[in-house]
Amino acid sequence: LWAQTPTNFDLVAYEGFDYVSGTSLFNASSGNGWTSNWEQSYQQQYLKTSTTGFTYAGLTTAGKKAEWDSNCYGGSCNGIASLKRAFPLQNSGVVYFQFISVLESSGGFGTPNIRLYNSTTLTGGFGASTGTKMSILNAGLANLSSSSENLNAQNLVVVRIDYNLNKTEMWINPNLTTFDYSNPTGPSATANIAPEFDSFQLFMRSGSIDEVSIFKSITGLNRYGKITSTNADFVNKNGAIGSVSSLGAYGKITEPPLQNSLHLNAASSQYLSFSKPSSLNATGDYTFETWIKFNTIQNNGVMDPIFGGGQADYLSVYGGQFATRINVNNPCGGDRNFFSSSNFTTGTWHHIAVV
Repeated sequence: LWAQTPTNFDLVAYEGFDYVSGTSLFNASSGNGWTSNWEQSYQQQYLKTSTTGFTYAGLTTAGKKAEWDSNCYGGSCNGIASLKRAFPLQNSGVVYFQFISVLESSGGFGTPNIRLYNSTTLTGGFGASTGTKMSILNAGLANLSSSSENLNAQNLVVVRIDYNLNKTEMWINPNLTTFDYSNPTGPSATANIAPEFDSFQLFMRSGSIDEVSIFKSITGLNRYGKITSTNADFVNKNGAIGSVSSLGAYGKITEPPLQNSLHLNAASSQYLSFSKPSSLNATGDYTFETWIKFNTIQNNGVMDPIFGGGQADYLSVYGGQFATRINVNNPCGGDRNFFSSSNFTTGTWHHIAVV
């Protein structure tokens, strides 16, 4: 369960390394938003799951962390552990790449770094090619701009890539109670590049990494009919200026009104449960209303539940369509009503209301 994507941003991908301790991450597939498993990117030396994970004040963490693995799983190895993972292409608006790391003490000979790729083209990265400080790297992996923080310290690294301004900024260990992702100030390092990327690769000779998150700005229409990622300029569904219920490129509402959500991972059988309060004992008319976005939808006769108390009464998606089933009087022999309508699509917020 991870529900910490900042307001006015959409989650692209997240990895909390929720795997069995001591196992290799090669071909591991947990996390959210990824379009590939963890794959080989260099030699057959990889990373493995640690016994613990990092923590950071103000950040909700899950799972453990990934750490350098000394094992060589075939062929010849030179001590560099490496893996890669893919996700949808990021090349517009504002995108954040965030992680917690403890790396080797100094850069050199290709490590330590996180390399960004657009298909097979290296476009930039983070880490160090020389020196001891966490840095922004260019497409040749040379240091472009360095922070004052050591590579081998535990650091929360927050990288902001602004494609509109062709700029990359890095913050090291920001105070998350005051850090404004929509309008951050005082970066630890800045470079005039904006690398496009649809995968990243880890290269390290020691150390560990955790809480890898990628999220992008929500875009909307401004008063001139142009697409912008500046949420303060959005035109909302009521024709006013404001980011709540703002309009996207096709006039659709781009995010749920409250800007907050629970993120549930089906692969880990995650769900939210609460006891039935007396206020849910309906004695008259009532309405159930929610927003929901699916990353995947079952189309093989399996239900994707939304809300309910069991087989007797529920709201769900069945075969890609919204369905309700309500039992009256008792769960075995009462009146039953079942209907379905409105095809759902993945990656889109849908508003549901049952009256």
